[in-house]
Amino acid sequence: MTGHDVTDGVDLPQPTADSTRDELGVVGIGALNLDYIASSASMSRGVGTRSLTSRLERLGATGSFEPGTEKSVDEATIHAVLAEMSTISLEATLGGSAYNVIYTLTQMKLGLSLGFVGVAGRVPTVSSFSTVSQFDRLGVDRRFVRVDDTQTCGICFSFANGSDRTLLTHIGANAKVAKFIDEEFEALVGYLRAARVIHVTSFLDADTPDRLLTLLTAVRRGNERVIISFDPGYEWSVSRAPAVDSIARISDVLLLNTREFRAFGRYSPGDDDLAIAAKLLGRLDNSRSMMIVKRDDGVLSFRANGDAVVTDHLPHKPLADPDIEDSTGAGDVFAAGLLAVLASRRLQTDLGCLLGMRLAKHKMRHVGVHGHGDLPEVTKSFLRSRGGE
Repeated sequence: MTGHDVTDGVDLPQPTADSTRDELGVVGIGALNLDYIASSASMSRGVGTRSLTSRLERLGATGSFEPGTEKSVDEATIHAVLAEMSTISLEATLGGSAYNVIYTLTQMKLGLSLGFVGVAGRVPTVSSFSTVSQFDRLGVDRRFVRVDDTQTCGICFSFANGSDRTLLTHIGANAKVAKFIDEEFEALVGYLRAARVIHVTSFLDADTPDRLLTLLTAVRRGNERVIISFDPGYEWSVSRAPAVDSIARISDVLLLNTREFRAFGRYSPGDDDLAIAAKLLGRLDNSRSMMIVKRDDGVLSFRANGDAVVTDHLPHKPLADPDIEDSTGAGDVFAAGLLAVLASRRLQTDLGCLLGMRLAKHKMRHVGVHGHGDLPEVTKSFLRSRGGE
């Protein structure tokens, strides 16, 4: 690892000499959902995982669904699921993977300029809730957050079993993102070219991947220095859609968990991690591309060096299941730590991964975002401990 200049705990992102006044540190592109989170504690008091699964099966909400992943459901099903879960305490917050990353960055108090691209729908069940007000309160640039009151917002139900979390998601107004990109294409290209880092996450409709690919390709042509971080999630990892593959191909950082790594890497029986990584890296165009694989025992990173695959393992001790209150969004909190370092243009991926693991471990001890108020101190403490590097 090369030297890292840490002069003051949270002043990590520093503008460079060629920064413009309008430059954004990180812009998120992703679905905006109203998240309903069933914590481990509330489930143990109300309904166990096995009982919950049987209830969802009665509603036809699971089908061939793999626990620990995400499944798309229609609006009637998501409301039936929420009604069925009325006996347990559900935490309702604005969410979506890219939003969670941006929100975490605001709570880290780094002074980064942040933006978001997405479509916010009507919130039917929380009358006082406003997505726009939420962005304004956080100080996040929302000029490219479209509000569509003709559509219900995306809704996600999340429940955890130890470190595993399972999601049922209704797409809602997020299905309008493809049209939004078409209508605002040139303006979006200009906006995103001014970012240091663009963090892209998945959508559950068929049209958005192609539009996103066209948009990101145009952004890349105009600014080769912009860092594109891509978290495809489980659905896009198993879909193997050509546009999703192509978004990965032009990305600098590909973020995956173990399931997604195997799915995206087209695992075959007998493949070890290096074999999967070699197949994936062979599909990427960018010579500086890196894959980050989040595992229970730490993080694996892979990059190409000619025909060879260079790998590194950053270990950490996982929390015991009784200590995990809510694992939903832990991967997004990890990504925020990594992106905070990448936005500094120091490009120290190891440092970002180590910070991300520290933040994610803290998050998992709390339901939803209840522990986020401690993130500035967690960040400061971590950076002080690494100050000699």
